[in-house]
Amino acid sequence: MPTSLPRTQVTHTPEVADALRIAATRWPDDASRPARLIANLIGVGARTISQSDKEGEPPLLMVPASGRAIDLRAVAEIISAD
Repeated sequence: MPTSLPRTQVTHTPEVADALRIAATRWPDDASRPARLIANLIGVGARTISQSDKEGEPPLLMVPASGRAIDLRAVAEIISAD
């Protein structure tokens, strides 16, 4: 679709492919439209981050292999203690 807005190209790495599979279950009407799924994921991610920042929640890093989140402030404290 023609647009004057900047575009971003995303390579379907394993992490992106996993995110798209998950998004397709959340938004089945867009399952065949990866660009729409990515836009949906970006919107939800931005709102989630914005809300957690407002609530003072710690910044988290997801570890794909374990599916766990790590509190980055705790990591910073450990590093600075050395």
